[in-house]
Amino acid sequence: MVGPRFWCRFRLAAPILAGVLSSGAAAAPDAAPPATSATEVRITHVGNAGFLVEAGGKKVIIDALYRAGVPGHVVLSREVQNAAEAGRAPFDGVSLVLATHVHNDHFDGNAVGRHLLSNPAATFVTTPQTVARMEQVFPAFSAVAARVRGVFPPEGEKLAVDVNGLGLKVLTLHHGRTTPFQNIGFLLDLDGATLLHVGDTEASHPELGRYALPAERIDVAFVPFWYLLDELGRKALQDAIGARTIVPMHIPAPGAPSALFGPGQDRNGVLQLLRQMKDVLVLEGEMETKVVPLG
Repeated sequence: MVGPRFWCRFRLAAPILAGVLSSGAAAAPDAAPPATSATEVRITHVGNAGFLVEAGGKKVIIDALYRAGVPGHVVLSREVQNAAEAGRAPFDGVSLVLATHVHNDHFDGNAVGRHLLSNPAATFVTTPQTVARMEQVFPAFSAVAARVRGVFPPEGEKLAVDVNGLGLKVLTLHHGRTTPFQNIGFLLDLDGATLLHVGDTEASHPELGRYALPAERIDVAFVPFWYLLDELGRKALQDAIGARTIVPMHIPAPGAPSALFGPGQDRNGVLQLLRQMKDVLVLEGEMETKVVPLG
């Protein structure tokens, strides 16, 4: 969830689209055939900052098992919620479930718990704060507890987590210095596809720079849309992350108040701006899917 403090951290600037995020069409195919190898990654925007990602036949859910949401942001349809929680296609065969933080538009303890019960092969990785919430609200927590892991490494450290044979590193990226909410990012090697999801971070350029992320050769980075609205934010993405493709996330729902987009902006204007940026792939509809070639 994004508060007004964001607009104090990043000054909304005129759309000066330079460098890797310069004007141009997003390089994304119109069709979405199934990913069959690590030469491509299939990305499905479930809702808000939630995605189902697949490469080489392996699937991961990130920030997509939630229910209530928050005002102004996307709430999943009942059909999608039920399929995700029951592990039905396309949410079948998921190896790993991830949640960056405890907020209701990224996580619901009963939604995650129901998926874990339906899918005994999946492991859930999140923050200790989120685990505590799940234990509190999910009646059958003891039945899935062995597959729930809470991690919160020191800032600047990339903590490797061995889970289901997938290459996962966890990064602590603050959700605003004055907030009490633990927020982590995930650096994921999915059968050769390197993905980064940063949750609702408001980390600055120097703070992101501590993780030496360009050395990871990131194929796709999922970042809050607000980084792309400001020249300083765009430079942080270019220099401190350096991903081949950027997927903006947390775009407010249709009809959301303009205050959620920043001074002088609205949803249509923000979407138009994002779609003009090179190497930026916009997915904002429920279950909208694209395939990104690798290499």
